[in-house]
Amino acid sequence: MMKVPVCTQFDVQCCQSVIGNMVYRFTCKLDSSVNYILNDILTSSLRVISRICKHWNKCLYVNN
Repeated sequence: MMKVPVCTQFDVQCCQSVIGNMVYRFTCKLDSSVNYILNDILTSSLRVISRICKHWNKCLYVNN
């Protein structure tokens, strides 16, 4: 008998999927913000080198 993950068996998203979805929606809201201070930060190099953005990318792009 093949083992099937419980989340697949009951058609429920796994924790990584839920977190990734939330991070994706949050970053989309940040990108569409009209706040000029936030836009300046997001278009600077801080977005690439910040620890929080690195963490968000890690949540979004998981290799299983």
